Amino acid sequence: MASILAKKRGILVRRDILLRKSGGQQKKLGRDQRLGAAGAVYALRGEPGDSAAFGAALPKEVVLLDDIVTTGATMEKCAWLLKAAGVKKVTGLALFRVG
Repeated sequence: MASILAKKRGILVRRDILLRKSGGQQKKLGRDQRLGAAGAVYALRGEPGDSAAFGAALPKEVVLLDDIVTTGATMEKCAWLLKAAGVKKVTGLALFRVG
């Protein structure tokens, strides 16, 4: 999805900012459980415990792209991580919303 959007809009795709740690499916979890799970599943690269560092400085604006949003907990947690690291504007886009 990101590659298609990038090609059509001339947007740089960065896959080196957020790190998805191991984690199972969240479809049977409630919102509070998903928020907790997202905190354990996602991290910024370069944080303690991550051996890789950012490939380049963080951009001022980031668009998070997801296929399906159910409660929004994952997107919310990822946006929080990015803003805490200094990203000024985070926009979330999803193809589908369930619920």
